[in-house]
Amino acid sequence: MAVIVFDADDTLWQNEWQYSRAQAEFFAYLYKVFGHYMPNLHYVKDVYFRLDGECFKTWGIKRGRVAHSMLLCYGEVSKWVAWRFGHTFRDSEIRKHHRVIKKIGDTPFDFSKLQWRRDALPTLLELKEKGHILCLLSSYDEEWFAERVRYMDAGRFFDKRYIRSTNFKKTKQDFIAVSEWTPEMNETYAWYAVGNSASDIMPALEISEKWKGFYMPHGSTSKYLEHGKEPNNYPEPLCHFMPPSIDDPRVTTVHTLHEILRVLHRNYGYCE
Repeated sequence: MAVIVFDADDTLWQNEWQYSRAQAEFFAYLYKVFGHYMPNLHYVKDVYFRLDGECFKTWGIKRGRVAHSMLLCYGEVSKWVAWRFGHTFRDSEIRKHHRVIKKIGDTPFDFSKLQWRRDALPTLLELKEKGHILCLLSSYDEEWFAERVRYMDAGRFFDKRYIRSTNFKKTKQDFIAVSEWTPEMNETYAWYAVGNSASDIMPALEISEKWKGFYMPHGSTSKYLEHGKEPNNYPEPLCHFMPPSIDDPRVTTVHTLHEILRVLHRNYGYCE
């Protein structure tokens, strides 16, 4: 029997697109507002991601961070435009801009747009029916995660005691807490972490040599993930859109959740 700790976003359902779409809408809105006064997009993106990275240190994944980072970036562009061209907005216009930007920045938390991956439900159902212990560990606003879990009806597969979120990057202790791992149980089960990034897997491997990982790569703009700028082993054209490989003998790369069943069957006969 196995204890399997699943990541949520971009593993069981796709969420990164909401962040990237919000960023694209924000940049487009800046160009709409400032028009021909705008600096080039590369500079604006660099400023935004620098500010967002700084906000990560205190905000983590909490709701409101994206909007806050966007407002800071808007403020930096405003100061530059005023210095470079002498152009400023009236207070009423600034308040309107802030309202629009806050709305854009909150769209990544609209979980009504989320959909389970096509292979997620049958895979989780089969694993649960075989008696494996399924856990859900997500880097997500702890205040909102329970509502999101209810909306997605994830309780069909994950018992409440095995669901956990953290406002910040996952740690070894988070995996221990959600899986209820103990040294005494170490030899009783096979232990797995499943996710789309190294941060979803590698902290678990620090617990013991018994822990292994299933890596289902999906690139992200998150400061917690690798963005795919480093070399990877994927063939073209896949390499253009994939994050770096994980070079660890305990980590198996898969591209669908259903592949997990095949690997477990091949290695342990768990899914017979």
